[in-house]
Amino acid sequence: MVNLDPLVGLDRSPTFMTRHDTPHAARRRFFAAALKVCLAKGYTATRMSDIAEEAGRSKGALYHHFTTKKSLFVELVHDIVEQFTNTLDEGMLRVAPTRELIESATVALLESFRGIDLVGVFVELFPLAMRDPELRVPLLEYYRQSIETLARLLRWGQERAELRPDFDPRQTARALVLAGDGIILICTSLGETDRAASDFRELFRRVFDGLEVQR
Repeated sequence: MVNLDPLVGLDRSPTFMTRHDTPHAARRRFFAAALKVCLAKGYTATRMSDIAEEAGRSKGALYHHFTTKKSLFVELVHDIVEQFTNTLDEGMLRVAPTRELIESATVALLESFRGIDLVGVFVELFPLAMRDPELRVPLLEYYRQSIETLARLLRWGQERAELRPDFDPRQTARALVLAGDGIILICTSLGETDRAASDFRELFRRVFDGLEVQR
């Protein structure tokens, strides 16, 4: 199950605001605060002091982990894609059917994106990345890892004779990732977020109808 919640694994009880976070917990707390502030103010208007205040921590504590706002968001994107790719890798270890893995990951990904309004942050970052190579790097890495992981899963399905052998796994993975993100980003930008899930599922359903070996 894909879970992109930056607070996953953190204690949400009243002791949640303890000042004795582990380094990992502290970074995830700052990631969650950055997402919330960015959605409210936009990336450009977001200040490090805003993020520290939202996290309930000092600016010094924030700067201990991230030297700049840009470095925080760069690492946030890396963290998101790492969670996603690790989840698909774990699914292959369970040896579940290829289509089942893709469908469950797709549904969970959509729920996670919607639950923390992550798409809104990506909508903020994409135009900035067109002009800022430093912000472009994590987005390129996000796509590289997402495409490679999905390609590995498609290739795995071919090896198990669940998927047809006559297509290029990497090219298909690239088309699916770009098309899927296009659906999510455009629906969000147009205020049609509720339609994104059904459109996304339909895309994957139609593609896999054509890729599966007919029994």
